[in-house]
Amino acid sequence: MGVDPGSTSGVCLVRNGRLEWGLEVRDLSAMVDLVGSWCPDVDLIVMEDFIGSGAAKNYFDPVAIIGAVVAVAYLQGVPLVMQAPSCQMRFRDALKSTHSSRHVRSALAHVLYWCRAHAA
Repeated sequence: MGVDPGSTSGVCLVRNGRLEWGLEVRDLSAMVDLVGSWCPDVDLIVMEDFIGSGAAKNYFDPVAIIGAVVAVAYLQGVPLVMQAPSCQMRFRDALKSTHSSRHVRSALAHVLYWCRAHAA
């Protein structure tokens, strides 16, 4: 599962290297419900970390989403990997046709980056 946290978060489920579904989530409780309901079916959650800068319009939403997903993953025993925002850049152009939401594409890019880095 991939998560791009923010005011509009992207969430995706990848199975066997393919995007199974992707959704935008705009509510903290909806994110908790979504991740919690899918945790039993995922082996790993890959999430973009938040690196604050003066350019950010909103610090609260990504930090709240990250905290919620970390808590749900911990409580459900699902490993969680945090990645720098720059990790998704390698796949950004290649994924333009995979989903209409840039947030879902970002979440997918983080999963693909992890998969490529850990390919045997």
